[in-house]
Amino acid sequence: MFWHVVWMLSVAFWASLAASVAWAGGVFLYELGTPDLGTAAAGRAALAQDASTVIGNPAGMTRLDRSELTTTLYSIFPSIQFDRGRGTTASGGDGFNGGTSIPSSGVASIPIPAGGFFYVHSLSPDLKLGVGVGSGFGAGMNYGKEWAGRYYIQKTQLFTTTLNPGFAYRINPWLSVGAGFSVNYALFSYTTALNNIMDRLPDGRLKFKDDDFGFGGNAGVLIEPTAQTRFGLTYRSPVDFSYKDKPKVTNAGPGLSRLLNKKIQMDQTAPQTVMLSGYHALTDRWAVMGNFGWQNWEDFGNVDVTISSDTSSKSGTADAHFHDTWHGAIGTQYRIGVPWLLSMGFAYDSSPVSKFHRTPSMPLDETFRFGTGLRYDWSEDTTIGLAYEFLQAGDGEIAHLERGPLGGALQGDYSSNLVHFVAFNMTQKF
Repeated sequence: MFWHVVWMLSVAFWASLAASVAWAGGVFLYELGTPDLGTAAAGRAALAQDASTVIGNPAGMTRLDRSELTTTLYSIFPSIQFDRGRGTTASGGDGFNGGTSIPSSGVASIPIPAGGFFYVHSLSPDLKLGVGVGSGFGAGMNYGKEWAGRYYIQKTQLFTTTLNPGFAYRINPWLSVGAGFSVNYALFSYTTALNNIMDRLPDGRLKFKDDDFGFGGNAGVLIEPTAQTRFGLTYRSPVDFSYKDKPKVTNAGPGLSRLLNKKIQMDQTAPQTVMLSGYHALTDRWAVMGNFGWQNWEDFGNVDVTISSDTSSKSGTADAHFHDTWHGAIGTQYRIGVPWLLSMGFAYDSSPVSKFHRTPSMPLDETFRFGTGLRYDWSEDTTIGLAYEFLQAGDGEIAHLERGPLGGALQGDYSSNLVHFVAFNMTQKF
């Protein structure tokens, strides 16, 4: 029984961590508030139109003729609502809005602020240095205390931020290379109800909370066979995180209190990713772009768990039954007039998990993104832009989740499983 409870906690953990780097099922968070939000990230590894390329593809920095700074400020509006199905056995109602920090009976959600800072310094026409900082945000789920899946999860939150320095070098007129490293900080917390059925008491509560630093890197190449056409290939390495805590248990009966008086360590690897992008200018005003990508979510779904006390220690691996995902995107840009550039794009990502293994901690399915943006060249040195993206994350069906008498059975789907992104960005050249 002890291992049953710990297994529940570990599975909720990896799914919650995924929500921070992957709002969409098995999808790395493309949304950084940068101008390519308007193309749904289509062409990201080949566009190289502003300083955010230090993260998108560091090799693209060689296309920037001067030093420049790109800043972003954006809001994330999640709207997630679970509807319990007939196969649910635990008492309680539908899940409250999973995207809000305060449970409500509706699907309107509280906006999550975020931002980014990207700078490229031109040492010479062929050698560039850059740094990117992605502002973390309070991604998470909050279903409330009385919903039918409270023994799986009540709420979870993860704050993340990344510092990513890099460099780029133009080898010849058609080939550039670049690389960087990343320092990633994550603060994770998870809360679940405890079923005190053995002691015939009301629900208790368990909370796990810790933070950690993870390190990784990115690299890329940019190929420009003609002035109108370019291709970019970029790779981002896996990042390891380790969370350790002795969970805080409140209002638990004597039986559960004894079982849960342990220290827990959970180790997980954020997935490595590969993206191939292309860009082609059809005319002086019109251009098309696209992506094809792969993400290694199978390894991400295996979480190593160690439970220890003063006298003993046990280890195991929780298998989430994840599989790798594929990404595709297509977009276009049209120069309306001299100062105005219109962007549009569509992207698709496959789901990393089937409905038979999906959990309410990460209720995300295959995803569809629709983006549009408008950029205005204020002067030769300053550009401002607005962008919007709509993300549809499928119905997130949970076919049948069963974890014994303590968790009960959970079945249902999400009548609302949406995320809206609204961003303002500015680029200043020096």
